[in-house]
Amino acid sequence: MASDNLEVAALGRPFTLGMLYDARKDKLIPGVKLWEDSTLQDHIQESPQHTSKVDISLSDSIEDRSSLLSVEGSLKASFLGGLVEVGGSGKYLENQKKYFNQSRVTLTYRATTTFKQLVITRLGKKDRQQQSVIKQGLATHIVTGILYGANAFFVFDSEMLDAKSVNDTQVSMQAVLKKIPSFEGGMNARFQLCDTEKTITKKFSCTFYGDFLLDGNPRTFEAALTSFAQLPKLLKEEKNSVPLKVWLMPLICLDPEAVKLMREISDGLLDDIQKALNIFRILDMKSNECVEHNAIEKFLQIQEKMKKFQNLCNRYRSKLQNKLKKKLPAIRAGAEPESSLKKYIEERERSPFSTDKLKKEAFARGVDDALCFDFTFMESGDAYLDVLDNYLRSPKSGNTIEIKGYPLSNVREEMINKAETFRDLSMANKKYKGATIYHYRQGNLVTDNFTKPDISDVKAVKNRRDLLWYAYDLTLNPKTANNYLILSEGNKMATCVDWQQYPDDPCRFDKHCQVLCTEALKGRHYWEVEWSIGDSDEVGVAVAYDRIGRKGGGPASRLGHNNVSWYFGHRYGLYAWHNAKEYCGPLPQGDCRKVGVYLDWYAGTLSFYRVSSNRLRHLYTFKTRFTEAVYPAVWIWVNSNFVYLTCSSLTRQDQFPVITIQTLLII
Repeated sequence: MASDNLEVAALGRPFTLGMLYDARKDKLIPGVKLWEDSTLQDHIQESPQHTSKVDISLSDSIEDRSSLLSVEGSLKASFLGGLVEVGGSGKYLENQKKYFNQSRVTLTYRATTTFKQLVITRLGKKDRQQQSVIKQGLATHIVTGILYGANAFFVFDSEMLDAKSVNDTQVSMQAVLKKIPSFEGGMNARFQLCDTEKTITKKFSCTFYGDFLLDGNPRTFEAALTSFAQLPKLLKEEKNSVPLKVWLMPLICLDPEAVKLMREISDGLLDDIQKALNIFRILDMKSNECVEHNAIEKFLQIQEKMKKFQNLCNRYRSKLQNKLKKKLPAIRAGAEPESSLKKYIEERERSPFSTDKLKKEAFARGVDDALCFDFTFMESGDAYLDVLDNYLRSPKSGNTIEIKGYPLSNVREEMINKAETFRDLSMANKKYKGATIYHYRQGNLVTDNFTKPDISDVKAVKNRRDLLWYAYDLTLNPKTANNYLILSEGNKMATCVDWQQYPDDPCRFDKHCQVLCTEALKGRHYWEVEWSIGDSDEVGVAVAYDRIGRKGGGPASRLGHNNVSWYFGHRYGLYAWHNAKEYCGPLPQGDCRKVGVYLDWYAGTLSFYRVSSNRLRHLYTFKTRFTEAVYPAVWIWVNSNFVYLTCSSLTRQDQFPVITIQTLLII
């Protein structure tokens, strides 16, 4: 290995004969030579080597791009690790499709002109200065041969396409390119396209990567064709040839004390590196599709989550490449075994950035009705994105974290299809003046002029979905909480405990163990509470005017014992109270752990329901005439009893009715 000559692709790097090269880092050492330029020129042999080849490539993989540029083995690992800075036609190696569902066809022209070699054996013995340069250990090899020529890559990319049309569009463009006359036949030969073919070419834009200095980089098919025809003529001038392939001789052939290339990167490790980075290449393309799709751009929260996911993946990819930058030279120098890098790559598969987790989680938010989830519940958090972010900050903390995912099958397509449906509804609708709401249930149009369901008979409501249209998020007001109550869960839960020291406040109930919510309600609203149940439990839910008494232990300040509050709760059964009168009870308690409350302020009804999954059972309805906004409230007696407002903490299963009964404002 240490004494073997190397052949590497130039990749637009400025190689010259006699230049020193560090094969550990695949790095040129400019400004340092063992002989003067005049001496080197006297020992250079040159021979013509004229070849040319035109190809059409449909692949965008790093393997195929590497093959077209003759990038092999260890040099490919260096490129993937960011050790090699490419130029000229070598930039083609960096180029990848922007979108996963995008047609790409590449027209390639590769030509060689001259081979030059440095005859080292005739240069004589080394002097002390040369020995000093070698012993500095800056380089492992010297450039002894260069094959000159030029490459050109005309990359034709379509816009983002439907997945089903990618291949057909690609093949159609390939057929057009195959009609281009050969150089041997004369590029001036008659070349005509039919209208269909012209239409196809207009779907593609062109990006040029090459070693030729053109008057301007072509952007269209017509401009690319004009530039392509000029290439052989440009290459006739020697100044337009550049290094394409380079031969390197180990410095130990000149001095046994020179630093050595101890080992190359094995094919197995190279394959692991490619696989580790390839998943991020694919996810980057798919993320671009989701972020830039003209349907999904209507949903800003999804866009922001996808951008964050894309950014986190790019950060991890940079972290992985930085590790490669450090490990690859050390392995080649013999300072570290390959197993050290292999172990690091294998650790990724036990992290949140593993291939399986990324595939399962990347587009989970697009499953089924996730678009409506973000539209309805405006929180921006995302557990999996938080896990990725935390892992980047502290890798050890994320190795064993498991996140529940949703099935991946056709997730991205499902998300885009549904977004397109929503986008299409934003067209003008002359049937309704000003605005209308389209109601979709599970992707099917129910009505194009939606209004919330009118609950005309509150006692007949059986389906919880009908009331969830009016779901309202409530928060307990700590300024009103009695000192025997402690609030938790973001002021959603109240628990009866020992006496607490709270600041004096005119709004606080000083005797009765109760607390009001912050929100004043009019109109139609629905909320739910969970409470503790048992023989000694005394808990309840109520609404009250703001003018309910706060001080003293009399009926003026107790929920349900005055004419400004309406109370429903249980103690050895279920009861309804208003103005110190028992309006119903005791009702059988059963397993009534969750109670739904529906307020129709204008109709003057306050209804209570037993909640079981998505089924409701009517318990009691107050009928009155409300004259002021009402504040939801809860009463709790006996230590450890609690009441929990759950409408803002619905489970995914509970949310499903809201999500599947989708509403979209169409202006």
